[in-house]
Amino acid sequence: MRATEDPLQVAEVLRVVPEVPALTWGRDEIGAGDMWNSNSLVSWALARGGLDMETIRPPANGRLPGWAAGLTLARRQVSGVSSGQ
Repeated sequence: MRATEDPLQVAEVLRVVPEVPALTWGRDEIGAGDMWNSNSLVSWALARGGLDMETIRPPANGRLPGWAAGLTLARRQVSGVSSGQ
């Protein structure tokens, strides 16, 4: 996983944190095919904060259950597609 030290990117990620959606952890309420959990929250905040999510990957042999749910919701919100909330 790559990190950023760009203060503007960091500020944008922190700016969106209060907007975290109120979804039930362990469930797929948005129909993403992945459950919402802490990984979802992180991927959602990073994506909504404008980071290049194509460059962020789990460590070798690592897993990120829930990651796709956060990315799916962020994409839907940016494109204006209903999130299912």
